Amino acid sequence: MPNLLLIPTSFERNIVRSMPEPKTAWMRQFQTELCGFGLAASGTMAASLIARVKPSRVMLIGIAGCYGASVEIGSAIRIQRVGCHGIGVGNPFAAAYRSAQTMGWSPIEAGEHGPAIGDEITLGSHSGAMILSVATASANADEADHRRGRYADAVAEDMESFSVAIACQIAGIPLEIVRGISNTAGDRDHRCWRATDAMMAAVDLAASLTH
Repeated sequence: MPNLLLIPTSFERNIVRSMPEPKTAWMRQFQTELCGFGLAASGTMAASLIARVKPSRVMLIGIAGCYGASVEIGSAIRIQRVGCHGIGVGNPFAAAYRSAQTMGWSPIEAGEHGPAIGDEITLGSHSGAMILSVATASANADEADHRRGRYADAVAEDMESFSVAIACQIAGIPLEIVRGISNTAGDRDHRCWRATDAMMAAVDLAASLTH
């Protein structure tokens, strides 16, 4: 069975394609596909690709914004836990916001696919790095600080990991997530971002996980 490598956008994929072949040789073990940008697109595309490719394992790589100085910009992290913020009731940045799980609901109820899926999915160690998947990226430092205040374990935010993790869990397929840290969450000035360095670091870390 093939392996499946998911990259959210053509912007990120083009950075990978510009790298020297020795750095990306490990990718020959994978069928590389775009999974789309955001919670809805990435989950739907991941599920569709898994059904078509029938991979033995899935890897997701891309860029993300870190919370504060939790991770060095231009570096990469292996994600062990994925949380989700913004699916529930109320303004996600207001004190009255309640997530689906805190209201007693599970986004995915227990069934033939396995146990219920709540606001967090564990891929590996409970003590490993956690990323927070959001419907909208933090627009400023205050929004990023608010999210970090709610999810003290989260080191970064993205818009795809939670949905891809749901698709893999339902399909019973192992998932690895590697995120390159391109910017501080809430920094919308792309002149300050280090997307190329982040993707290069993500490719290097992902390569080490394929041995």
